[in-house]
Parts: sequence; C-alpha cells; structure tokens
Amino acid sequence: MDAMWGLEQAGWAVKIEEELHKHRAMWAINPTLPTMFKDYREQVLKAKQRHADYIYRHAYEKGKERKLVKGYDPDTME
Repeated sequence: MDAMWGLEQAGWAVKIEEELHKHRAMWAINPTLPTMFKDYREQVLKAKQRHADYIYRHAYEKGKERKLVKGYDPDTME
C-alpha cells in the first residue's frame, strides 16, 4: 500500500478495489501513460538504437543486417 501511494499520487495508478479486512487492494495502471511520456520514450529509444548501432558497427561494415531496438521505428525516428 505504501509503495503504491506514490504512484497513485502521481496519477500513474488508480485504486479500484480495497478490502482492508483482508489486507488486499487492487490498482489499475493509467492507460494514458504512453502518451504522457511520448517524447521521453522516443528519446530513450533513439539513444538505445545509437548504442546498438555503435556496438554492431563492425558487423554492419561486413554486410550484416542492422539490428533494431524493440520499439524503434527507423521511418519516423531518424
């Protein structure tokens, strides 16, 4: 309960059910989180892809196919 309090205050989760006599509660994750942090998520994906490109740079020089980070879209993020 204490750990979820901060998430609830930030608007990331909402308590939907609480049974204090059973020491049980249920939360739902805010479905708008991906849109709330879209710019930040895109920056992280770009940084991860730059890192992956750096790691595999020698493989690319030898003709290997570029490995893409999960969630990275080269058409919209480059």
